[in-house]
Amino acid sequence: MNVKRLLGVFAHPDDETLLAGALLARYAAGGARVGVLCAAPGGDVTRDRLRAACTELGVATVSTLRYSGSPAWPDGSRRDVMGLRLAEVRQDDLAGRIAGQISEFQPDAVLTHSTYGDYGHPDHAAVCSAVIRAMREMQPSSARLFTLSWPDRLVRLNLRMMRLRGADVTRMGPHGDFNLAQAVADAPKRSLSVEVSQWLGIRKAASRVYLEEISRGPLPLRMLERAPVALQRVALGRMGLAEPGVAKSLLR
Repeated sequence: MNVKRLLGVFAHPDDETLLAGALLARYAAGGARVGVLCAAPGGDVTRDRLRAACTELGVATVSTLRYSGSPAWPDGSRRDVMGLRLAEVRQDDLAGRIAGQISEFQPDAVLTHSTYGDYGHPDHAAVCSAVIRAMREMQPSSARLFTLSWPDRLVRLNLRMMRLRGADVTRMGPHGDFNLAQAVADAPKRSLSVEVSQWLGIRKAASRVYLEEISRGPLPLRMLERAPVALQRVALGRMGLAEPGVAKSLLR
């Protein structure tokens, strides 16, 4: 095991579990100290869910920033009642706060969202961009940076389905300034694939904390989360990662 301290940086509660839970559980079970930083944790209830899910995954520390979540599509407003929304935050401000958390945790590996926001969420893309900026500004640093990388076929299918519903995937986010199609085209290529099927049972246990969020999600997500672990292994048994600006992986 090469990784001794792994920090996952995510936008919302449930991202750490539904997107990366099996991977975090794998390294926690292997003896690594795993931390999670959530940028838009929501209210007390969702923060409690975040901590409960992280306990299931074996995460040692949970930290939060105090931003609000953003809508996926333009809504004409600037601020949420709880404060500045993630997709509206100045990148240098967000990167600075994330850099402070990275310095405090002292990881040798940092994991975050894909550059295209996984399924196209502007908050995910904003956090990824800020983490990349934070890591570059912290150089020299011994920590390696990894972004989630989903199968090309799945990403293209998501784009196609969104377009079929009449969505403009070039104008997403609260002010229409997130171009998902371009972000997908510019994404770094997957550099490695990590076997996590053994830890999908732990991920499933943690995901029960988020039944309310899952019930509001798209049909494919609801079907996947309701499937037995044996079937989940087909879709979730390996986690793809990309390494923007990194030549050698620690997570092999």
